[in-house]
Amino acid sequence: MAKAASLLVGRHDFANFAAQDDARKDESTLVEVNSAAVYREDFLTVFRIEASHFLWKMVRRLMGALVKVGVGELSVDEFASLFDGPPNPAF
Repeated sequence: MAKAASLLVGRHDFANFAAQDDARKDESTLVEVNSAAVYREDFLTVFRIEASHFLWKMVRRLMGALVKVGVGELSVDEFASLFDGPPNPAF
């Protein structure tokens, strides 16, 4: 999960992680992520992300994908292909 989170740093297209909302359809899906990390703190798994802005439901969906990486349902490479890749309506 930590390795996957580190791949978020930089400027990426997070269209696959944004909610489809007609009121926000003109909003750019390009986001500059300054830092992203997953770490354990006592009994919690913490996801910390700092970015230029966030899309509607982006962080919630990123965390869901990171959990899938953590439990082995999604590889780090598959996670990386979800941003900057072609739209993935199944995700």
